[in-house]
Amino acid sequence: MNCFWTIQKQETPDISASHETFRDAGAFLTTTVEWSSGEMRFGTSATKLAEQCLPYNCNSNEFQIARQALQWLLPLLINGVFMANQPKVDNSQVSLPPKLDCDDLDLTTITGDQLPVLERGILPPDLEEFLELNAKSVDLNYEAAVIEFLANASVAVGGNKSIRIRLDWSEKAILWLASIRNSGSGKTPLNHKCVGDLLEDYQKRLHDQYELQKAQWQAEDLKSPKPTRQYMKTNSLTIEQLCAIHEENPTGIGLISDEILAVLNGLNQYKGKGNDRQKVLTLWNGLSFDNPTAKSDRYIPSVFVPICGGIQEGLLKNIINDENTTDGLAARFLFSHLVVSPKPASGEEIQAIDQQLLSAKGRQVMESSFKRLIETRGQLHQVQMEPSAKKCLAEFEYLIKCAARRGDERIYAAYMKLNTYLYRIALLIHYILEDRPDQVELAEKTALYAVKLVRFFEANMLRAYGTVGLSSEEFSARRILSKLRELGGRAKPNEIKQPIKRTVPFKQARVLINKLIERGLIKEEKEGKETFLELVNV
Repeated sequence: MNCFWTIQKQETPDISASHETFRDAGAFLTTTVEWSSGEMRFGTSATKLAEQCLPYNCNSNEFQIARQALQWLLPLLINGVFMANQPKVDNSQVSLPPKLDCDDLDLTTITGDQLPVLERGILPPDLEEFLELNAKSVDLNYEAAVIEFLANASVAVGGNKSIRIRLDWSEKAILWLASIRNSGSGKTPLNHKCVGDLLEDYQKRLHDQYELQKAQWQAEDLKSPKPTRQYMKTNSLTIEQLCAIHEENPTGIGLISDEILAVLNGLNQYKGKGNDRQKVLTLWNGLSFDNPTAKSDRYIPSVFVPICGGIQEGLLKNIINDENTTDGLAARFLFSHLVVSPKPASGEEIQAIDQQLLSAKGRQVMESSFKRLIETRGQLHQVQMEPSAKKCLAEFEYLIKCAARRGDERIYAAYMKLNTYLYRIALLIHYILEDRPDQVELAEKTALYAVKLVRFFEANMLRAYGTVGLSSEEFSARRILSKLRELGGRAKPNEIKQPIKRTVPFKQARVLINKLIERGLIKEEKEGKETFLELVNV
């Protein structure tokens, strides 16, 4: 689509009947849309437009009608039927599609928006190539490798680095990342390939050094202070354990786990005892933290706890739910989608990838960056921004605030946290890219890279929140499409139904497959006595 549009104002027309809904939608589009050759400020999602077009107290049936109306009207708008800055169209001239079926499956929610793709050119080319090769080696997408790299880099930077934003506002590179994927998708080995192995090796050296110091202490002088073990990361901790370890490791400790819910459960997030829930929320802020108990009085003047883990799509409601959106826990997470390759790499392809990895320069780039982060980790420093970089980030911050006001309460909170993440990500990219990060200001190009990353996380956030809003039938239909995609886009019906029978019973799967065929998302083909199902442009 070569046309671009910008929302100018909101209209809340009265909704009383489907015909009026279509006409109101047409009027809404003609009065709020203008064409320009600039940037698409907001996406053309019919769901987003429906939210703009309808009053907040509309019921779900009215919302579905409006969304379908807008899905029908948008192509007309794009093709020039409705043009901004032209005389208003008589609403009565807006014709209706032949049929409006509100009870059927919604195509937009089933297929979801296109999975977000991260623009290249943010990291050094050799490093991006290296990350992509590692992703391919475990049949995952490039974006998955970047997320694991950023999570580990966040741990390596540590809590002594911050960015100065305003006179009374600074941020550290604390990231809370939740990767949406199926169980056993390869996230753990991918994390190991993307700096995770370097963190493990460094932590092992710290442990060996601690054991040596402890042995010397025991042999020479038990009266002197006992050596403390240095940590970089761990899998899961209780609040008390975290405080004890963090107190001895003031630069912070990362919680990197295969399952994000295991981390939250370890922190007593769901046990309802004491005020642990509020303490977990406080960890995200990166400020002071205390945890007085009967046995100790823990106090951390500057907390730094990055968190990274995976979550299955069906369990997203354990994070994005009413309780967690009310107190802001859900909004604190950056979501990303791990995408399994439609076709697994063959043995020959794996060998070819391994050969490329051996000769790839990206490994040296990654090791050099990690070494630089570790060497400066203990030094306290606050990064300043070049004026152009500060302006760039401030302008995008304004756009995020505008987008937040157009959403509901859940989306509002998530957008506002993206403002914070904008600066945290900029700081992290600064330390990854710069050879002397403590000696130079944050550059404008780094700010632009941060904007691209936040746009990527915004798209993932909207998809994650949209997934939670799916009906049971819509979620099951998406599971069928996802499984067919994982099987290469073509498979026998039982090859689809059998692996997902725990979440989508056989009978329901058969009914949904028929509906998906009727809606044109799947086509059925006969080959002799065999029947195959094939994806159609999904």
